[in-house]
Amino acid sequence: MKNYTKKYLKVSNGITLIALVITIIVLLILAGISISMLSGDNSILQRATDAKINTEKASIIEQARTDILAQIAENKGENISKEQLKSILNTYFDENEVNLLNLPSDTSTSAEELTSKEGNYKIKLSEIYSGYFDEKVVKSSVANLNDGDEVVYIDKDGNEIQCIVLYDSSNTYGVQIMTLNTISNVTLGMNDTSQNAEGTKGSATRARWSFNNAIDTLNAYAEAYRLENLSDIASAARCVGSIPNNPSSRNTENFYTDDYMYRINSRWDDNYKDKYESDDSNYTEDITKMNTLGIAKSNNNNPYWLASREISWGDDGQYETWVNFNVRSIDSTGSLSKSVLVKVGDAYGEVGRENRSYGVRPVFTLDSSSHYIEENGRKKLVE
Repeated sequence: MKNYTKKYLKVSNGITLIALVITIIVLLILAGISISMLSGDNSILQRATDAKINTEKASIIEQARTDILAQIAENKGENISKEQLKSILNTYFDENEVNLLNLPSDTSTSAEELTSKEGNYKIKLSEIYSGYFDEKVVKSSVANLNDGDEVVYIDKDGNEIQCIVLYDSSNTYGVQIMTLNTISNVTLGMNDTSQNAEGTKGSATRARWSFNNAIDTLNAYAEAYRLENLSDIASAARCVGSIPNNPSSRNTENFYTDDYMYRINSRWDDNYKDKYESDDSNYTEDITKMNTLGIAKSNNNNPYWLASREISWGDDGQYETWVNFNVRSIDSTGSLSKSVLVKVGDAYGEVGRENRSYGVRPVFTLDSSSHYIEENGRKKLVE
């Protein structure tokens, strides 16, 4: 009996150890399977995360598609326009990316991706809208523009030129727009560069001619610029500071007034009074309107000419009296100014010969048949 018990106990102890080892191995296998199911590219957790992402992306796509369908319905069944699509996309996606989108005529070929505002998900454009655009452009007559409206046009070099409506269709001049910046420079005075200028450069003769012809010179520059850049949308051009409906107006009477002659001796009367034209106060209407609109100062802060002349006088209080022949201008602060081209003294004749180079702000009369389109929230002039 004693031997049997010992043998039995031996066998029982052996079976228990094997079972324990097997149990541990099984548990390790199960633990490995559980870990692999909870981690890795195809794990339960990853699949749950992917499902959440796909659900949120699908929701964004669905919302955008719903808005697109609503817009098409509002268009009475016509295809959505590119601008309308961008407006909808801006609601759900990064606006910088949307604005830079190069939309093909058929978006089903587009591989471009957009980043959603919610979740920062990358979503292909073709997943949102796969179709065509209505390429019709809605044009509005320039007669609908109002004083102070900002408009743009594209010059011959492809540059965008900013302008503002100076006079709308409520006046008898037609719609006139003015550049917000100065356009190049024009030299007046003794070094006037006009092709038909009289006298050699640096002479009093040329400075005198420049004063007499300043209005024609400035308006001719504006007209040349129009012919080069806006001939398809503007019918006329002038320099700001001229009379809006009669820009070529200038006083061609020779300079003479009793007031000036009272102060100046016979030498002036004999030699100079018939060589200078009288002054012109052409600038008042333009200046009044510019001040009302707050645009007398140019956007690039450059001084610029006004197509308007002025004659003034002064004396030293003892020996000499002089007359200044000026062309009016606007300085860098937007204030009315003037530039002396010639100064004539009673004792010494033409004692001053000046030279100035200022910018020009052209004013264009828009052709009544021209139009504008709304593009990226701005008014762009077109034929």
